[in-house]
Amino acid sequence: MRKSILKPTLITTALLLASNMAFSQMKFSDYPAKLYKGKYKPVKLTKDTRSFRTRFKNMQYASINFAGRYVLNYVGCGTTCSFGMLYDTRSGKTSFLPSGSLSACYLQDDVKDTEIYFKKQSRLLIMAGVFNEESSCQTRYYLMKNGKLKLIKTTKFH
Repeated sequence: MRKSILKPTLITTALLLASNMAFSQMKFSDYPAKLYKGKYKPVKLTKDTRSFRTRFKNMQYASINFAGRYVLNYVGCGTTCSFGMLYDTRSGKTSFLPSGSLSACYLQDDVKDTEIYFKKQSRLLIMAGVFNEESSCQTRYYLMKNGKLKLIKTTKFH
């Protein structure tokens, strides 16, 4: 009887360790995106994005820099504070990143500035800092899937 209980527990533990290792070793190349080479669609503003129309319209003249078809840009919202904007060159859709505002980690012993990593031909977005004025510093991993950014992992700074 002990063997039957122990075996599933060991398997579960091994799977959990393997999944944690996979996240800690996430690579942009593991999440490829095909580069869109068509004509950019005109910017389509929404009720939410309309107040930033000039910035979004300027994005349609920039080069694709994220997930094969998007232009990702950041705008300042105060000292060390920024928020992300996204323009889909294939559809013209505009949106803000779901992360909200991102600020530097001044509560840490070693001051950590915001960090944002993304690549033109990868669907992975990595952001580090304080999100939405929360008190803890975090790294968040997002994956672009079917036109939406999905949060796939969050880790707190130690």
